[in-house]
Amino acid sequence: MTNEISSWVSAVAVVNFDLELGQSIEHIEPSSFLLTEKERLNICYLSFPDSNSGCSGDTCYHFRVRKDYSLRESRDMMSSQHENQYYYGYVFFRQVKGEQFKRGYFQKSFVLLTKKPYVNLFSNIVQITAPQFFDSGQVAIEVALHNFMSWGEITPGKSYQVPLLGQVLAFHIPSIKDKGQPKPKEFPNHALAPKPLVLRSIFECNPYSTLKPLLPHISILWELVLLGEPIVVFGGSPKETSSLVQALVSLIAPLRYVNDYRPYFTIHDSEFQEFTSKTHPPSRVILGVTNPYFGKALQHFPHLIILDSDPDKQLKILNPKEHVNSSLKGKPGFYTRYKPHLVRDKQIKKLLRTTNEHQRPSEVEDIMLRRYLNELTHTLVIPLEQYISSLMPLQKNNKPLPATSPSTTLRTRALYSIPNGNSPKG
Repeated sequence: MTNEISSWVSAVAVVNFDLELGQSIEHIEPSSFLLTEKERLNICYLSFPDSNSGCSGDTCYHFRVRKDYSLRESRDMMSSQHENQYYYGYVFFRQVKGEQFKRGYFQKSFVLLTKKPYVNLFSNIVQITAPQFFDSGQVAIEVALHNFMSWGEITPGKSYQVPLLGQVLAFHIPSIKDKGQPKPKEFPNHALAPKPLVLRSIFECNPYSTLKPLLPHISILWELVLLGEPIVVFGGSPKETSSLVQALVSLIAPLRYVNDYRPYFTIHDSEFQEFTSKTHPPSRVILGVTNPYFGKALQHFPHLIILDSDPDKQLKILNPKEHVNSSLKGKPGFYTRYKPHLVRDKQIKKLLRTTNEHQRPSEVEDIMLRRYLNELTHTLVIPLEQYISSLMPLQKNNKPLPATSPSTTLRTRALYSIPNGNSPKG
């Protein structure tokens, strides 16, 4: 047991930068929450932007870090629960300049740890909770913990209206029974109650604006993600990289991306050697990085995206040979030699053209892009489903399985297993 707060939130941590000790966890709730030394170090480094990022003021982003089972359950015990092998950290980093501070800056991060990849939901939660912590101190954390524990269990298919530090959040937890994108439920609102903040999706944060620089190449990226190709995303801040990595992972929805991905990754991570080793082919992973050192460390990765400082500027496809000195400070662009199987879709051309002609609300652009990507994925999935269905016996010929025996269980697992021990959920 790790003594987590609830099924929603595992723990809340405050990470401080000490001039002599470096990053350290200053406070964590609950105090009995168990972290190994490796996990503590990883979380500390991931909770601060690289020094070269130049982040000032408030910065919000998220990371994904593998759990360390050396002092807990064995990894084999958790192999069937792929999502439980990682912690997701949602960070609110504050940097304030002032002569009264030893380094000339106040630097501290408020971090929310959870097992759930509900990026949009928890990003909103941390943006509500962290400022109140910086203004009011520990009492804000105590109230937030009480709120989290009052939310009940996570139930797929259920719509929630929950309190958080004087505000109300309204959202829907999707399930496999949902047809298409569920609309946010309209909740009755008491005249004296605060108006709820309604989240259209618990997963995505503005996918259109995030992917806008790469929209002309969206079908190529869809293929790369579907095939599990190694991709490196280089940006000027953890916010940029984490947003794009998360958007890439969601390209193939409703299929689930089962390979590894790290929205923000640092040179101090305990798995740095594993991902940068050139003694074997690149890992099937999507990495978001900000440190220029990765330009040398990840030369063997076949696909590289270097973001421009202008978020609206579209990136061109460039040959990796044009990547000057293999430095991540090179020309912004999408570096790849991949030859796509899909022809550039007319729908994307139309979407780009109409977007330039009309100033549509961002919510409309998000819906149009998500609809296009869903249709693209379904053009692949539906024929496969039809083919697999043709191989299955007719339902009227199906008979109940006999009492489960060890050999039957092994045969069933072998029949439905896929690499890494993950179930083939879509």
